[in-house]
Amino acid sequence: MRPIIRPLTAAVLLAATAPLAGAAVAVAAPAQVDRVVVFNAAAYDTCSGQFVNLAGTFGLVTKQQADGSIIQLATIHATGTGERSGEYLFNDTQRVQVTGDNVDLVDHNVLVNQGSAPNQIARVHIDPAGVVTLQIECAG
Repeated sequence: MRPIIRPLTAAVLLAATAPLAGAAVAVAAPAQVDRVVVFNAAAYDTCSGQFVNLAGTFGLVTKQQADGSIIQLATIHATGTGERSGEYLFNDTQRVQVTGDNVDLVDHNVLVNQGSAPNQIARVHIDPAGVVTLQIECAG
């Protein structure tokens, strides 16, 4: 597996965790905040070696648990066109759990080429110790 930089994933990681940075957690009744944002962005398809221009929605749900921990669930649904050719679908789900000073993030996304080219599947995990695991594969 070769190392890559995934601009969209980085943006999602920042968007999902930014509201939590330095946040003091008070014990309160469980709360939920829902947000949906329309966006345009680019993702890099390592399977075809091209950038894909995406347009879609980013949804974010934040739930404060009775024990004071916070869970954020983010979803992205988008369609796009490759810079050279091809139509794409992009789906991403991300779960972030913050308990005290510990953050655990799991992200899974699929960039589906609507033609005969393989699909890109990416998994990211950042554990409470800050260890990042990134797996990217081309399938289909």
